[in-house]
Amino acid sequence: KARALTVWDYEHLILARFPQIYKAKCLPATPDQPGQVTLIVIPDIRQQLPFDPFAPKAPANLLADIGAYLAAHIPAHATVQVKNAHYVAVKVRFAVRFRPGGNQGYYKQQLNEELNRFLAP
Repeated sequence: KARALTVWDYEHLILARFPQIYKAKCLPATPDQPGQVTLIVIPDIRQQLPFDPFAPKAPANLLADIGAYLAAHIPAHATVQVKNAHYVAVKVRFAVRFRPGGNQGYYKQQLNEELNRFLAP
């Protein structure tokens, strides 16, 4: 109990202990680096400004706190590395046809806002 053995354990220990983290993703060890676990975190920026909503980064002291917390909950042979997410810009191109009779300017703006909200982490 309260030990990190599986990917699920690592992610949920972080989410339970640090409410300022929105999402945590654990990348398990690879064959060339046994015991090395990498944890990627995305901070919760809903009530905080100014943040880039498309590339939020956790502060370095929070990453260090997470690493120190996990050090007490991992097996002896494991090492943990906590990192911010690496974001890749994506361009999307598509065509949309609006129903006739509506305000196309309004609906185009509404569509852009909804897409940005959906694509932001």
